Amino acid sequence: MKRIITAIFACLIIVSVFASCSDPLTSSNSDTKSSNSSSSSEESAKKAKSTAKKTYKDSFDDLETYMKDKGYLTDDIIKDADKKDEKTGKTRMELPDNVKGVNYKYGYEFIGATFGKKYYNNNVVIELYEFKEGEKNDTIESVKKDGTFKLYDATVPAYLTDNDKYMLVYTDRNIKDGDTESDAYKVMQRAIKDFKAFSPTKDTKTEKTEKETKETKATEETTKKS
Repeated sequence: MKRIITAIFACLIIVSVFASCSDPLTSSNSDTKSSNSSSSSEESAKKAKSTAKKTYKDSFDDLETYMKDKGYLTDDIIKDADKKDEKTGKTRMELPDNVKGVNYKYGYEFIGATFGKKYYNNNVVIELYEFKEGEKNDTIESVKKDGTFKLYDATVPAYLTDNDKYMLVYTDRNIKDGDTESDAYKVMQRAIKDFKAFSPTKDTKTEKTEKETKETKATEETTKKS
């Protein structure tokens, strides 16, 4: 009897393991990597502490590095995001052929962004976008007002940095509606919080150059008047 119970228990464990590995992200362009939510949660927390004093420049590359340092991206995922599909030759941010009436080459242009990337990891999709700072944009305005933007018939939740220059879309199919207790949900909330806290340093060289240019012009005008 004990052997039968032991065998049943072993089978249940195997079933639960396979269940946790099922339902991979369905994308013809994605080579997904499996990850454990609990270990990811601990890993990102440790990296957050070790990079607390690190400074980042105001650029998409540094935003990407920042999210990597926080534990939400890996070298493999970043490399994979740039990978082109062998069959179509398209990158992941390019629009599909069946989108008609759109003259944009890349998907991020469709929402008015100047650049963007998607990162696939198991059932998690992280999207990062960069917008031209200070330029009026319907997507940005919608996210600032409602926390979402429209994409075709879908309403997409999104998050902005303080300067409204960068936007995050975080999707995790492991999180069910109403779920606020799972590790996956907690990781998502921390990712959103860390993203919003991205505070890049400005280019001091550029600032100095602009200041010097203004001073030079002022000097020239004064010289002309005298």
